[in-house]
Amino acid sequence: MLKTTNCPGAETLERMLREQLGAEDAAAVGAHVETCRTCERVLDRLARAEGGPVGRLLAGLNCPTPVISIAPLLARIGEAPSDGRNAPTPEPEIWPEIPGYEILKELGRGGSAVVYQARQRSLNRMVALKMLLVLPRGDKEARGRILQEARALAQLRHPNIVQVHDTGDHGGRPFFSLELVDGPTLAAWAGGTPQPPRTAARLVAAIARAVEYAHQNGILHRDLKPANVLLASDPSAGDPALPEVKVSDFGLAKVTHEPDPQREPLTASGLFLGTPSYTSPEQARGAGHPVGPAADVYSLGAILYELLTGRPPFRAATPLDTLLQVAHDEPVSVGRLQPRLPRDLVTICGKCLEKNPARRYPTAAALAADLRRFLKHEPIRARPVGPAGRAARWAVRRPAIAGLLLALTAVAVAGVALVVAQWREAVAARNRAEALAASEVAALADAREQNAAAVAARRQAEQAAAELLLDQSLEQCERGNVAAGLVGLRRGLERVTAAGLDALEPAFRLNIAAWSARHAAPEVSPPLGSSVTSIAFMPDGRRLLVGRWSTNAPAGPVPGQAQLWDTDGWTPASPPLVHGSPVLAVAVSPDGSQLLTAGQDGTVQLWDAKTGNPIGAKLRDLATVHAVAFAPDGRTFAAGGGAHGTNERGEIRIWETGTGRPAAPVIGQPGLVAAVAYSPDGTGLASGCALPASASGPVGGQVCLWDPKTGQQVGPTLMHAAAVRTIAFAPDGTHLVTGGENQTVLVWDRATGQRRGLPQVCPYVVLGAAHGPDGRTVLTGGGGLDHGGNCAQLWDLYSSRPLGAAMAHPGAVQAVAYRPDGRGFATGCRDGRVRLWKCDHLRPDLELPHFGFAPTVTAYSPDGKWLISAGGVPGPNGGRSRVWNAATGRPAGPELTHPDRVTAAAFAPGGDTYTVGCANGTATIHETVNGAPVGEPLTTSERLHDITYEPNGRTVVLFGPNGPVGQWSAATGQRVVSEWERGRTRPWDKLTGPDGRTVIERGPGGSALVQDVATGRPVGPELDHGGEVIRYAGFAAGGSRVYTIAGRPPFEDRCTVRLWDATTAGLVAVLPHQTAVRAVGCRSGSDLLATGGWEGDVRLWDARTGRAVGPRLPCGGNVHKVVLAPDGSAVAAVGQDRVLRVWRLPPIDFSSHPTAVPSTP
Repeated sequence: MLKTTNCPGAETLERMLREQLGAEDAAAVGAHVETCRTCERVLDRLARAEGGPVGRLLAGLNCPTPVISIAPLLARIGEAPSDGRNAPTPEPEIWPEIPGYEILKELGRGGSAVVYQARQRSLNRMVALKMLLVLPRGDKEARGRILQEARALAQLRHPNIVQVHDTGDHGGRPFFSLELVDGPTLAAWAGGTPQPPRTAARLVAAIARAVEYAHQNGILHRDLKPANVLLASDPSAGDPALPEVKVSDFGLAKVTHEPDPQREPLTASGLFLGTPSYTSPEQARGAGHPVGPAADVYSLGAILYELLTGRPPFRAATPLDTLLQVAHDEPVSVGRLQPRLPRDLVTICGKCLEKNPARRYPTAAALAADLRRFLKHEPIRARPVGPAGRAARWAVRRPAIAGLLLALTAVAVAGVALVVAQWREAVAARNRAEALAASEVAALADAREQNAAAVAARRQAEQAAAELLLDQSLEQCERGNVAAGLVGLRRGLERVTAAGLDALEPAFRLNIAAWSARHAAPEVSPPLGSSVTSIAFMPDGRRLLVGRWSTNAPAGPVPGQAQLWDTDGWTPASPPLVHGSPVLAVAVSPDGSQLLTAGQDGTVQLWDAKTGNPIGAKLRDLATVHAVAFAPDGRTFAAGGGAHGTNERGEIRIWETGTGRPAAPVIGQPGLVAAVAYSPDGTGLASGCALPASASGPVGGQVCLWDPKTGQQVGPTLMHAAAVRTIAFAPDGTHLVTGGENQTVLVWDRATGQRRGLPQVCPYVVLGAAHGPDGRTVLTGGGGLDHGGNCAQLWDLYSSRPLGAAMAHPGAVQAVAYRPDGRGFATGCRDGRVRLWKCDHLRPDLELPHFGFAPTVTAYSPDGKWLISAGGVPGPNGGRSRVWNAATGRPAGPELTHPDRVTAAAFAPGGDTYTVGCANGTATIHETVNGAPVGEPLTTSERLHDITYEPNGRTVVLFGPNGPVGQWSAATGQRVVSEWERGRTRPWDKLTGPDGRTVIERGPGGSALVQDVATGRPVGPELDHGGEVIRYAGFAAGGSRVYTIAGRPPFEDRCTVRLWDATTAGLVAVLPHQTAVRAVGCRSGSDLLATGGWEGDVRLWDARTGRAVGPRLPCGGNVHKVVLAPDGSAVAAVGQDRVLRVWRLPPIDFSSHPTAVPSTP
């Protein structure tokens, strides 16, 4: 063994550079060089010589020449393990006498320190004592390194990290005592033999957890290797349990949060740190390559590699060559060395050994988590590198060859593309020439015919363009952009008027009037500074609390804030309520005295509504807050969002309003909570969250009901197909509405957890929902989709149908809120504005509820003054009827009882009497004002389907399933035999027209004829329905059109509604209904046609063209009957919810010229 008391000669240093010294001699010389500046300079000069080993290393690593000495680098490469457990026994020496310790034996030594086994006398315990060697010169760096190791270990308290007990100084040599670990090192235990995969995974997972703990405390190990991992027991000695690992030797550790700027770092800048076979590529490349936690992750991967294969990833003939391999080469996959290894473990090891730190596991905890998943047979997060990734890495390693191949490929592709393009151009030119020649020949041959048809063609083109503009404008209106749609309709009206297209003019005028009457432009706030995230009305319905996102200003981002606004003039009603991050949720206390805001940073703050001052300190119990709500009594409030310490789980917190103390236990959720809502009675709290994706399925959502006092779940979990973003309770608390990212609004029964009605499918991600105070309407808003997104929509709860058209916005609608009186609502948009809407025009003008019976029949008096509703239940005395004032909705006379359910009703031409017919074939005549009976009951043996009066009002005609069944005197109720009944046979079934003078006779195969009742002669050719059975028929548009409704029994599926030209029997249009049509209302002199059925709403149509007129009119469920007022000024319908609804239609002025409609924001 070399003695280093005196400086070694140049020959010895040269042999060290060429790695011709033994391990012990290299360690001794390395330790001397670290403390001797003269030898250090000689070694630097020899190493930098051209062709020298260090010169080759620096060139291979592409590193600039360091400005510091490289001698310490060489010394570290040759240094023996610091714990010395596998080092050869050193020469005997006199053990130091250290106060308080009895040294028993030497465990090992390295280049600058020695480790003894000692007994601490005061506590009579065995310890490991690490002490600085006696060096020829004071080594400030070695001394600082051992002290820094002690300080690093003193900060760490982890079962898998060797614990430090005490520190001290003896004779100028610092020392510290450590926990004594009885077992061998991991390197000695493994002995270069591959270990079972699960054993290796458990060991490395334990080491990774210890390393993650050190990282969290700001310490990087930087020298992880099997020799620095101790085993608390030796399994080879007969202990079957997996040994407990202990990470040791923090001599090269780095404290990343060092508080003392004067304290020197553990190592000088630019020094190589670690052991070549286990060091990371960034450490191997030296200065200029930052080293972070990813370096320790690489070393953990190298340990895992050695445990699986029995060898480290890289081990060359010399340490310098090993460093070159680490920096540039890819390791041989463990799967190739051990083909039977599980694929997931091969993937985990490969991810740890990525050259690019960004591609490794971000933390040691992430590595430990994937190993835990492997051990539990769960899917791991890491993914193997595919062919594209391997190609990209090859290109990085061989840039010249890769660049050449890429250039050659580009040239080849460009050449082929050029040839193909020229060939296609040549073919296209030839085709154009041939087509041009053919068109010239055809033009010359047909010149005379084309000249004659030029006017007709021009007119057809003008009509086609007008029809296209009509359809595009109606589509704009249906999608919510009513202002733009009205502009298009008025432009189209100008075109058809100028071109004389009289058949299209009514369609434009009818739609302009209908959409204008059912559309109200919103009142738009000025820009509020940034995206509106949340809104809430004060109890007075005038002031509005608005929460906003942060704003990017020239001087930097401005924190988010909330503020009260007076909506009468959009003036601030409070100072800004400032948060340090975007405000995501706001709420107003039931009495309006307090405001509640929550930020993205997880803070929740109460405010005084009068002064705008904060009440109490900010609550910081959540990592993020997405929803807040006050309890109905205002004594508590709740918030939902993300939990601290995790990106996936959520929590709900409930606090006392007065004290800010928790009012209930924390409610955990499996995903981020985005919505919370109290039930109106305060006994329930609903929460909505997202469910993270798992092996069993994709991302979903759920809604849970909780007892806000105990935090216990009440009732079943309501599962959703996607993340839930909003919840709203009905005013009576019997049901709740939910919406989310699957673009669907669902209604749930609170008591049973079952869904009510049909889903409301929206063309946008549902971000907000509010229940109307009337309990019958729901307001939703959202956005984020290209096709029809960014809008708000009112829905009828009973029919699940939209109320009016969607309300388009320039950005996503992120918040909605009803006024407390229910007469309007507000929407908050991402464009930084709030819009106030009125909803009176969206409701029917009259809604007449029926509590005693379910109406299925309705009819207007000829003068439009009276309206009858009738129906009931089957059975004796089950029929009911009532007459209403059509203008005021007040009842005229009492509710009448009839022998059976009423199936038909009609007024006399003068309107002073009316007749009702029942399912048992009985009909009765009554006075309109007081309901008094007139004459005797009219009796037949057939179920009555329809009733009409003769034009003079003297007789009543009753119709059954197969047509007219008889005629009676309107004054006495006596049977009258009509001319058309004498000797007439009826080979075909008959369905009556609305005036009773004509019938449409249905024939075999689904065809039909329009016939005159008096003469029995057809008035036009057959109407072919292709085998479908005609259910309803009638005349429209002054008799120029015939409408038919046909389908296949039992008529519960889709029925087709067709419009025909009454003189040619040509098909004009098929009305696009999606379900069965049950009722049609029409006046022969009107251009309007009204239909209703299973879709749950009334639709108006232009009887001449078959185009829709105005928005849908929701009718609370299946429509049983729909009628138009005689003058076309109103439409009435009865639906499944027992309500008679009346919508007044705007007058159509055919004398006025179209005017432009201004657009609205």
